[in-house]
Amino acid sequence: MEFSVINYTPFPFREDKPGLIPGQFMIPPARDNEKIPGVFHVVNAKIRLHIPLQERPFYITEDAETLARSLVNDLLDGMIEREQNIAEPAIFYVTGHHAPMEIKTKFPEEVSNALSKQNLWLIKLVKKGDDEWQKTRQHKFITDMQRWACKKLNFKREWMEISAAAPIELQDCKFCGNKILINIAVCPNCKNIVNPTLYASLTAPIAKGA
Repeated sequence: MEFSVINYTPFPFREDKPGLIPGQFMIPPARDNEKIPGVFHVVNAKIRLHIPLQERPFYITEDAETLARSLVNDLLDGMIEREQNIAEPAIFYVTGHHAPMEIKTKFPEEVSNALSKQNLWLIKLVKKGDDEWQKTRQHKFITDMQRWACKKLNFKREWMEISAAAPIELQDCKFCGNKILINIAVCPNCKNIVNPTLYASLTAPIAKGA
């Protein structure tokens, strides 16, 4: 029997399972603004065993359901801000071999439940991004997942987007006179609020379930 691992995030994932044949599994990303999930079909794998004094290796079967469960659990366990069965990415598995376009129709309850938990996880990611930005004000501490979460929730944050190709525009801080980026709320040098309107929008509490 086959199983299908479903991924409703825009990120591809690679899972390595040393000792299994095959030992590497590539789970594709969702597409069309995450409306169509990535689907990876799982079949039985083999575990290669080396037995002393036996020249030829011995193989046993890893059944598809155990493997699918392991792939999903390992992915979820590695996610920041995950709260098991409450706030976590919409990554799960179902029985059978299914095309991406069929998932929402065939498994509406599973999809709805997974996306509800994912929405709570996205809120937690944004809050984590807010905390990191307040502490460091450095884009390198904001992950692509946090930026995606912000866009997905239609939130606006100072840290949400940055392009390496974009020209850097500077202005003088009206408090300390140091050069700072335009359109920032707080001067990273003197810590004064240089844009009160932007600061108010960034520090506004996130509405529960927004």
